[in-house]
Amino acid sequence: MRAPDRIIAVFTTALQRARAAGEIRSDTDIEKAAMSLLAAMQGIEFLRKSGIDDAQFQEAKAGIVDTVSRAYGANRATRG
Repeated sequence: MRAPDRIIAVFTTALQRARAAGEIRSDTDIEKAAMSLLAAMQGIEFLRKSGIDDAQFQEAKAGIVDTVSRAYGANRATRG
């Protein structure tokens, strides 16, 4: 198994658990979300290796967290 496939498998398992726990939306496409997380992870690694300054790096990471939270986050009003 290639490294990206192993990473996707880890993300898939974590996302399935998060969906079962109500931490992400029940209609989340797990496979698509896992691939998106891999792409985000690779992008962050690329930015760090490219010599981006710390402030920009932190801003990029915060942007990814915000985007992922908005895309997949469960509605707090419906959570237990």
